[in-house]
Amino acid sequence: MKTKSLTALAISVILAAGTVVPLAACSSCDHVLDYYPEVAATCVEDGHCEYWQCEKCGKYFKDADATKETDYESIVLQSKGKHSYVQGDYHEATCSEAGYWEQECSVCGDTTPKTDTANPALGHIFTDDSEYCERCGHTRIDYTLSDDGTYYIVTGLNDTTITDVVIPSEHTALGDETALPVKAIGDKAFQNQYKITSVSFPDSVTSIGAYAFYNCQALTEISIPGCDIGSFAFAYCKAATSVTIGNEAPVCIGQSAFASDTSLETVTFEGEVASVGKKAFEYCTALKSISITGSAEEIGADTFYECKSLTSVSLGSSLKTIGENAFFECSSLASITFPDGLETIGDDAFMYCDALESITIPDSVTNLGFGVFYLCTGLKNVTIGSGVTLMANSVFFGCKSLESVTFKVTTGWSVSDLAWGSTQTPVYTAVDSSSLTGPSTAAETVREYEAYRWVRS
Repeated sequence: MKTKSLTALAISVILAAGTVVPLAACSSCDHVLDYYPEVAATCVEDGHCEYWQCEKCGKYFKDADATKETDYESIVLQSKGKHSYVQGDYHEATCSEAGYWEQECSVCGDTTPKTDTANPALGHIFTDDSEYCERCGHTRIDYTLSDDGTYYIVTGLNDTTITDVVIPSEHTALGDETALPVKAIGDKAFQNQYKITSVSFPDSVTSIGAYAFYNCQALTEISIPGCDIGSFAFAYCKAATSVTIGNEAPVCIGQSAFASDTSLETVTFEGEVASVGKKAFEYCTALKSISITGSAEEIGADTFYECKSLTSVSLGSSLKTIGENAFFECSSLASITFPDGLETIGDDAFMYCDALESITIPDSVTNLGFGVFYLCTGLKNVTIGSGVTLMANSVFFGCKSLESVTFKVTTGWSVSDLAWGSTQTPVYTAVDSSSLTGPSTAAETVREYEAYRWVRS
């Protein structure tokens, strides 16, 4: 506890606990003292005596009048540097925990450490088709009852020898007669389970938690009901070749849900997609095509980042925004059809998409972000819709094959050569509308001002 003093020139007053007093002046410094009450040393942390310290000169004193100078080493109360533990009861090993001795510090009562013995966890015993461990009664699959007591959540795997996981549609706890539905897979439930090759889900499952199957590197096929899919839920499942998602409910795909599934070739949505989180399919380098239907209004940032085998994409009619870097370096992407209703295409969205040859920007789009088609070296034909009023810097930078650009609106355009991100006030130069009326001359004009920012009044 630290309390602020008055000036050292004031007359001293009676010091109560934690009270600050004015102190007498000294010849070299008009001390302004902070008071520190005593703090006892513990087994492992130093304490200190009661002391005062001057804010100006930093000197330490034992009294409130600043007449008894001391140093820091003299006020420190040294700790013992360790606890004095006494061994307590022994706990026998169980199926899931090693045996250990309780320990308690005889000085402060700390009971943090538990000393493991040479007796490791015993492991569960599952025989034949028994669902329950013979020793402890745990199930092969671990469950937790939901907070409202109406359904079960899968939280882990007790039988680690299982390679083909079958999740039931309902579960009955040992000693209970009531079966309740299994509706969720909990966070990290099967994380790093390297032996799992397949998982069967019931239609009752409505959510799969974050990291639920993260790094399940032997999982080859993923077929799940329409449900919410948490962040990183199936990321780094590097053997998975296909994903099928059912139509039980609109699908919400979390951030990086399938990221770095490098063998993933096909993704099939049997129902609607409500949302696609950023980086959802990042580094899925074998993914060839995808069709996103439903009510999703945004393709998040980096969603298909470096999906280098992706050749075609179909986008839902509700889509309004394509996020930055969404298709960055999708170097095999030969075609994409933008839905009417799309409004914004973010920065670098299609950068390095070398295979793109033809693009039509719908009339609903108003903004094209920085470098949207940056270094799309195969791009030949572009149509710019009537709604576009802003093309940020370098939208078509390095598009050396550009032959035809059709502006649906050729008047009112001007350009500024300010660098992207510049804080200076831009000065715009009008673009001669006649240079934009013909597709070939428009292409030449676009290449001439390829690094510039375009706006239309």
